[in-house]
Amino acid sequence: MISTNWFMRLFRRRSIEAEMQEELEFHREARIAHLVAQGITQAEAERRARLEFGAAGHYQEECRAALGYRLLDELRSDVRYAIRGLRKSPGFFAASITILALAIGANSVLFTLFNSFVVKPLPVAGAARHFDLNARNAEARRISSWTVPEMRLLASGASNQIEALYSYSTFQVLMLKPVQRQVLVSTVSADYFQVLGGRARLGRTFGINEDRLPLVVLSDSGWRKLFAADPNVIGQTLRIRATAYTIAGVMAPEFTGTEPVVPEFWTPTGSFLLLRPREPGSPEPRFLISGFLRPGISLAQVQSALLSVASHLDRRDEERIAAVEIEPRPSLFARNEEVSAACGLVFAAFLIVLLIACANLTNLHLARAAARTQEIAMRLSLGASRWRIIRQLLTESACIGILGALAAIALAAIGIRQVQDYLFSSMMGIGITLLPVTMDWRVFVYTAVLGIVAGITFGLLPALESTAPSLTASTKREGRMRPRRLRGLLIGGQIAASLVLLILAGVLIRNIRQLDSVATGYDLDHVLDLKVDQLSPGLVDRLSQLESVAAISAVSRVPLYGRLDLHAARLDGKATSVAFNQVDHRYFETLAVPLLEGRGFTRNEAETRARVTVISTATARKLWPDSPTAIGKSLELTAEPGEDSTTAGHYEVVGVVPNVVSGWMFEGADPTAVYLPASAGARGVSSIMVRVNDNPVAAAAALRTACAESVQTPVGCEPASLRQVASLQRFPFQAAAAVAGVLGLLALLLTGVGLYGVVNYAVMQRRKEFGIHVALGASPRQVMTRTISEAGRFIAGGLLAGLPLCLILSKLAASSVLAIKTFDPWAYTAVPCMLMLISLLACLGPARRAAQLDPMKSLRED
Repeated sequence: MISTNWFMRLFRRRSIEAEMQEELEFHREARIAHLVAQGITQAEAERRARLEFGAAGHYQEECRAALGYRLLDELRSDVRYAIRGLRKSPGFFAASITILALAIGANSVLFTLFNSFVVKPLPVAGAARHFDLNARNAEARRISSWTVPEMRLLASGASNQIEALYSYSTFQVLMLKPVQRQVLVSTVSADYFQVLGGRARLGRTFGINEDRLPLVVLSDSGWRKLFAADPNVIGQTLRIRATAYTIAGVMAPEFTGTEPVVPEFWTPTGSFLLLRPREPGSPEPRFLISGFLRPGISLAQVQSALLSVASHLDRRDEERIAAVEIEPRPSLFARNEEVSAACGLVFAAFLIVLLIACANLTNLHLARAAARTQEIAMRLSLGASRWRIIRQLLTESACIGILGALAAIALAAIGIRQVQDYLFSSMMGIGITLLPVTMDWRVFVYTAVLGIVAGITFGLLPALESTAPSLTASTKREGRMRPRRLRGLLIGGQIAASLVLLILAGVLIRNIRQLDSVATGYDLDHVLDLKVDQLSPGLVDRLSQLESVAAISAVSRVPLYGRLDLHAARLDGKATSVAFNQVDHRYFETLAVPLLEGRGFTRNEAETRARVTVISTATARKLWPDSPTAIGKSLELTAEPGEDSTTAGHYEVVGVVPNVVSGWMFEGADPTAVYLPASAGARGVSSIMVRVNDNPVAAAAALRTACAESVQTPVGCEPASLRQVASLQRFPFQAAAAVAGVLGLLALLLTGVGLYGVVNYAVMQRRKEFGIHVALGASPRQVMTRTISEAGRFIAGGLLAGLPLCLILSKLAASSVLAIKTFDPWAYTAVPCMLMLISLLACLGPARRAAQLDPMKSLRED
């Protein structure tokens, strides 16, 4: 109530001031009338009233203080004073604002991304009650997918706690018409749009009873991308595999679903098997499930209700539900521990840049405060309180912070689109559309808070130092050692922080180069992954007759699409596991992988799935370390009850091939690899791999044409070189290195500019001292050496402090899963040398200026 009244008084200040003046005038005239009534003359009565009431301004100031206006007046006065200071030293303040804008702008871009994906609520009603449904089995293994009947049982069993559940699964498929291309499709439950409150801009959404109809609802981006925003699109069809899907509607632009990626269209879950056919006997397809809690219901209540149903679902023993997890997801990404930890590390790196900028500005303002020593000391001597002067100086730095924040918002608005395009270029390159990242009021508030906090942070130490009590003893005090030491410590801190970021960038860049140098064992440029919507032996034979095709093979897993699946095995009565891949008789020819021992598969062995196998050298060393050859050895692959037993049995080793990279490039060659014979169209074999002779681009076009001109049903195919697949694996490291590199270079720029400014300002403040040295016989070279050596001590101290910090952080960041080397001798050697060189070069200009000072002019200056 008090704050509300204060704001009301603030807007009524003019009338309150008038009432105050009117009341004072009333009391003065009443006193004059009283004195005149006692027989005193008018002039004498006015004189006595003035003496009794004193200065009217004094009473007005007391009233303003009581009403809370004084603080506002002083703040306005401080802001005007700060603006006058900006006008007097435009270069100094422009440099300060630029340094702050660069650092805050980087943090604003980061927060814009974080806000769009983690903070901003989903564009649906009741987003605060939105959740994802997961579970755990008895071994605490996470279970995230459910069948449609299971979802219905869960929804009915917990109807008092859950408002609604919906299922979804998003993936890419090859669309044949109206254009042949990879599209992102989301299969969703029939009531998906009703649950989320989505409305169609054209046509309609599908209804609850249309779960098994071949219908699609286009997203706004899909409508524009695939049909050029044709208003007559309703009723038209698009074809995937052999099925034609009728377009029922187009969603409004504001509806994008609840995922960070926007599909080209949605289709009912009943279409899943049409989009992704499975072999007979395969388990029922499963989907992710999300939903909304009823208002006022706690997570514990929902978990208890769902567990009572989920624990009785008909599942295999290893998939029986032992615990249900409700993960709140009011935004695109859940705010769980993993997301928080990852975001915390990234924010810490960006905030280091801001701290470097604040240290820079603290140094500059300490140097400037030394020039204002006489001014501040005089004000303290004339009776101004220390707190009053500190507040004025902090207002000045806060104004710089606010101006820096405004400039940062402008920089972030310009750069956010470019940053998003770069960071997600690999996804956009394969046709996946991400939600646009936009700035909203949260970003503006965050940036403004950063600006104000940064202004107070870099302004507090200079304000305290410049108003220290020792200044009141003398209005002339030069060359004090404490500010010099403070500036030196701040320089060392900047160097250490810059070193951490630059070494991080250097280590990541070195990892990328090592990733590029990984020997995969095959040609990335001339081997293509051919995605087809219908795989058959006839298609493989037909494509193999093309002139541009050197070899073609059907496989269950094309290299570089993740780790090979593990298969339980038994050797000499001991249980073990090996990675396996099902391939046809042309697999090794297609990859141009030579046979080191034995032979490959024959066509008959592939078609009959004979119990023979080819293994890698690493597998041979692991399974038979003491044997000179693995040829003729026997290996038993086993299957648990209820698992697919197609590949189980005793296999004879007929060949040994070199180690290759089948999974993640950063993990290197496969630890084990067992190749089993199979043919196109066999269970589990659904991919085609092609090695082309010459130009991969021309060969890809020829493959598309051959698929489309099939004698029987036209087949859609989309080739991609393994080089493109490898670039997708490389991109996360490349993006991380780019971000770290930009941060490191920004930190280096800020440190260099700040170091130059501090040393230059110090030279200007100490020109009389340098003049005395030159007058006493010091040579210009000695003056330069002294100036550089003083800064060099702090630079060296920062490097010595930063190197152990980098080693500690490397130990904490070491990850055996990603196999990233966190220590690189080149980075730990070259980066400190480069940083030392650039820092000394930043000091060279001011040092030369110090050496060229005229001693006579310097000594005559006050």
